[in-house]
Amino acid sequence: MRLSHLLYFPFILVLFLQACSTRTEPFKDSAGRVDSEAIAFLEPVDLGGSRQWLLIRGANRSNPVLLFLHGGPGSPYIGLAHTFQSELEKHFVVVQWDQRGSGKSFPNTLPASMTVDQFHADTHELVLLLRQRFNREKIYLLGHSWGAFLGLAEAKKHPENLYAYIGAGQMIDLVKQEQLSHDFVTARAKAENNKKALKQLNEIGYPPYRDAAKGMEVKYSWLWEYGGMIEGETGPFPFVKALLKAKEYSLLDIGRFVRGMSFSLQQLADNEGGNFWRLKAPDPATGFQVPIFFITGEHDRVTPAVLIAGYENALKAPMKQSFILKDAGHFAFFTDPQKFSAVVIDILDRTHPQRDRTLPSGSPAPRK
Repeated sequence: MRLSHLLYFPFILVLFLQACSTRTEPFKDSAGRVDSEAIAFLEPVDLGGSRQWLLIRGANRSNPVLLFLHGGPGSPYIGLAHTFQSELEKHFVVVQWDQRGSGKSFPNTLPASMTVDQFHADTHELVLLLRQRFNREKIYLLGHSWGAFLGLAEAKKHPENLYAYIGAGQMIDLVKQEQLSHDFVTARAKAENNKKALKQLNEIGYPPYRDAAKGMEVKYSWLWEYGGMIEGETGPFPFVKALLKAKEYSLLDIGRFVRGMSFSLQQLADNEGGNFWRLKAPDPATGFQVPIFFITGEHDRVTPAVLIAGYENALKAPMKQSFILKDAGHFAFFTDPQKFSAVVIDILDRTHPQRDRTLPSGSPAPRK
């Protein structure tokens, strides 16, 4: 090897470290020192026998815990959190979780483990883990889209662990929401005489699609094209930009993010078979034992407000309310973080006791 080649080694090493290393910024006090009252961790935990990653951030570790369940399946938010949750971190200990098969948790995920039951089990296990770790009697649970499907089911089955549940882009009925978004892109394609779009939409059929993963991939590609995912955007470019700037995500993690999206949907659909299209929110008339709130973008084409309004009208809960964010779409928490955070903080003020009653030292772990 020539000496000149060795001169490139430090630069190659730096690029390699940038591709592999991740961290999350600590909170600093006014003197620039790490704030001992704050918490900022990026770490793996074991859930259901699978190594899965958490991002835990809060300006004060004694604040209430907020677990944020991402959408998809397979669309995690650890790499996006730096763009939208800074205000929430002032009021909560915010926990982002890359679910099995997605993002930082993608490596070594067993395809057979990608089932609805396993995701429910992982969610419940993490709720209990957070209660125990932070010595809390209850936490807050916020789910978005697919994560809202998981979160509402958890709130129904285990209200004793939660102060309140918040559904953002709440999934109510998978078939109905897919039909409405299919109708939207079809109407837009017809209005523009987009023969390519119409041909592809005709080939996949009408929801429930014969091939769930392929059908949803095609339909959502056109939903992006027609601005139905993020208002004013024809592709996921804002997400790409955010991921590239995230200290919590390496270049390898970005690759896992991309691979995990298609892997998660395909494996879940394959493993669930016909049950995939039966995914629905719990019957609202049977009642919930915890406050329930919904936050919906006015122009959400994925989980339309009309479905959520009908569900909320029939819902029985000790407290309930639905918020519509004007001019926002499906990713309101990302595109309108100030409005979104203001609603979540308002919910905190209305549902949390003046002082969080922690569990006495030596108390048993929360029951499963």
